[in-house]
Amino acid sequence: MQSLAAFCETLIPPLPVPSFSEEIPVDKLEAILSFYKASGSQSPVSDEFSEISVEMREETLRKWSRQRYLTPLRAVFVVIKLEHTDDNSGNKAWEAIGYQVDTREKLKKPGERPLQRGIIETAAHQNDSTLVQYLIQRGLQVMEDPEHNTCKVKCDVVIVGSCCGGGVAASVLASSGKKVLVLEKGNYFVPEDYSSLEGPSMSELYESGGFLSAFGGETTLLAGSTVGGGSAVNWSACIKTPDSVLREWSVDHIIPLYGSPEYQYAMDAVCKRIGVTEHCTEEGFQNQVLRRGCEKLGLKVEFVPRNCTEDHYRGSCCYGCRTGEKKGTRFHMAVLARSGFGRVLGHNHNTWRLRSREENCTILFSAHPMGSCRTGATAEEGGVNQNGESCEAENLFVCDRSGLPSAIGVNPMITIQSTAYCISKKIAESLK
Repeated sequence: MQSLAAFCETLIPPLPVPSFSEEIPVDKLEAILSFYKASGSQSPVSDEFSEISVEMREETLRKWSRQRYLTPLRAVFVVIKLEHTDDNSGNKAWEAIGYQVDTREKLKKPGERPLQRGIIETAAHQNDSTLVQYLIQRGLQVMEDPEHNTCKVKCDVVIVGSCCGGGVAASVLASSGKKVLVLEKGNYFVPEDYSSLEGPSMSELYESGGFLSAFGGETTLLAGSTVGGGSAVNWSACIKTPDSVLREWSVDHIIPLYGSPEYQYAMDAVCKRIGVTEHCTEEGFQNQVLRRGCEKLGLKVEFVPRNCTEDHYRGSCCYGCRTGEKKGTRFHMAVLARSGFGRVLGHNHNTWRLRSREENCTILFSAHPMGSCRTGATAEEGGVNQNGESCEAENLFVCDRSGLPSAIGVNPMITIQSTAYCISKKIAESLK
């Protein structure tokens, strides 16, 4: 109780007791001093929480739940509750909800690491001279520019990010014989590296540990931060671009690509590359309940295609797939290792915070922000043209979800990869 009182006193410091003149009558002085010394829960200031009616308690708790300043405290409580494990890496709540975690120890001798030969980690090289030597040792052609205190790495293409779009673009361009350099701020993991535990996995695989938000906490953005990006931590849903969206983009937005056989071929190609299957042999409990409810209501129910085997049932692929059965864009990027034309460059990065210009009270969540640099038929309608090239900077292309003309209403992974496939094919042609 003393700790709690001290904690509350830290958040809301007590008012200092002023010095009173001897001219104040003794009875009034005693009343004033009693007021300053009184606890906020003492009568008549207010009733003690334990003594008020249940209805008033409920109303008090409802008011607390709506207070913005308590949001960080609630978030801390949720994190502690989710991440708390015992000596055996278990959590008492998991058994109650039927949740099982693969607690097998990591292999002492990890298996194949396809991209390791092309990974260049720069975080440990803060000194410019050692960084240049390190890059040269890793097979890069580096040219120093003392006049501007910079160095240049020779390559044909620089790709920022290894996510659904960047990974596919890297694969296509490396396959065409181009020297590709991929910049990725996250770390490289293989299935044997994953733990399936929420705490370590969120810290290792997600941007800001999964708690990237606006300054006031009104908007939370969930984004992968590892080689493979969101494809390494998504729930493996692989839905092709709906026909209604293709018609909207090709007709209303006047972007012929989305109504062409070329785009249909791209969707088939990426689905084949990441091993998309149409069925699953065992559904999760929540999906079983949803299916039964829909069937009783007479609603049509279909399986969601996934980029894993049909008998794959782990429930923790959002923390990395330990079996390797889920295939993200790292399988596209394996082409980099085989071709010898690709490198993945890890680097330090600054953290940017989103701030709201106005006061907000509703907490929003987004896992698939799209269209922030959308494709348009003209420069007035979008930030990039129909070839994915920036309207303001030559040879700058957008191959990720930000280039989509609008949000599509379903999981965008296949749409992003297919768009990146088509754009990178055009880039490869232009570089011949």
